[in-house]
Amino acid sequence: MKKKIKILIPVLIISSILLLLVAALIIIEANGLSVTSGRVLITRDGRYIITGERLGPNIMTNLTKSKNLFDKLTDGDKILIIHGAIAQSYPGYIGVYFCMKIGNGEITDINESTLKKLTEMGLMSDRTAYLSAIRDLCKKLFQHF
Repeated sequence: MKKKIKILIPVLIISSILLLLVAALIIIEANGLSVTSGRVLITRDGRYIITGERLGPNIMTNLTKSKNLFDKLTDGDKILIIHGAIAQSYPGYIGVYFCMKIGNGEITDINESTLKKLTEMGLMSDRTAYLSAIRDLCKKLFQHF
């Protein structure tokens, strides 16, 4: 009997957590919000951009009461956000209600063509263009080995 209780308690806890996650996702969807993950870029004027494999670059706007929603993020960090609709422009604009860092990253984790386009538009610093150029050069050098 005690073995069944020892097994039942973790199963109930895990089931409860999963049920809460499903309920949270239903509530998020019902309110017209979406959950997205991607990588962070910081523009030369201090704005934060999220970009990803299935997501073009979008400038994030903090829609919370917290003034430091993005403060601890650095270029390339992997994040998970809850957001509203994406304004259709290039880059897009996205209002963020929740942001959580889920992994560290570097500028080299960002797609090269995205970096180049944003640099050409004047959004990224010369440092970003420099790092992108170094990455291109390294790829060319190592192709011959």
